[in-house]
Parts: sequence; C-alpha cells; structure tokens
Amino acid sequence: VSENTMLESFDLRNDRLGLGDRIKRNEGMEVANKNSKLLILGKPGAGKTTFLKHLAVDCSKSKFQANLIPVLIELRRIYSDDWTLLEAISEELELDNQKTQMLLEQGKLLILMDGLDEVSTSDFRRTVQDQVYKLAKEPKYSGNRFILTCRTQIIEVVQGFTSVEVA
Repeated sequence: VSENTMLESFDLRNDRLGLGDRIKRNEGMEVANKNSKLLILGKPGAGKTTFLKHLAVDCSKSKFQANLIPVLIELRRIYSDDWTLLEAISEELELDNQKTQMLLEQGKLLILMDGLDEVSTSDFRRTVQDQVYKLAKEPKYSGNRFILTCRTQIIEVVQGFTSVEVA
C-alpha cells in the first residue's frame, strides 16, 4: 500500500490508516451468534457495554440464543481478592453454587462479562482472566456461551476465545 493510497483510505472515525482495507467487518449479532467464546475489544466509549446489555436483553426476549439464561457480570464491581467467577454467576442468578454448577453442566448459560480492563490491578486482572479461561475450557461446561469485553490496549488474547474489535 502506497503512502497516497493510505491517505486516501484514511478513516477519521476509527483513527487508523487503511482500516477498511485490512479488516473484514461483520454485524455484531452475527459474530456473537457464531462464536461461543468471544472477546470483544474496543476503545473507551466504542459501545462494548451497550452491545453486551443489548445481547442480554435480546436473550431474555428470546431474540438471541433463546435457549440460554443471560448472566451479566460487571467486572468493575470486583472488590474482593477471594472473588470467584462461579460465585459471581451464582450471585447474579441468586442461586447457590451447586445449582449454578448444574446449569453450567446443562449448558444453559450465556455468561456476559463486562470490563476486564476495569478490574482493579493487573495481577488481579490476570486472576480473573485465568478463571474465565478455565471455566470456558472445561469440557463439562462446553454448552454455555462466554462473551467478555475489554479495552483494546489493556489485554492480550484470551486462549480459546475469538477476538473482535468494535468498529
């Protein structure tokens, strides 16, 4: 790509040169439907949280993954070092851990986790990320869907998750 071509294709809204030439664009719902483990990246204010909430509402209304129960976890609300993802899911569902594990084993949950970048410290962020990875890769929980959001510049790829960036 020449310098002139890059300047001609400059995308002011996305603040990147040649973005349209490099990245395939897909509809958000299509991507979310296709991937059972999805990491949504984006700049602050790009719409990550709004999209996650939209998925939760659509799931509740049987317009998206109608067979699942949406669970929205706002990761910025983690204040305790002994936090666990299983307990967070149980708390959101207002169930005990045993009943939550039963739902996980039945593949009944759409687990929406918002704001990995908003976890208080990088060490604890790593702990949360490891818990998400371990739960999502567990074969007995394979029927569930996991969608995680994070600012673009904060995180590397989560193993086993398809990464997309909000345009």
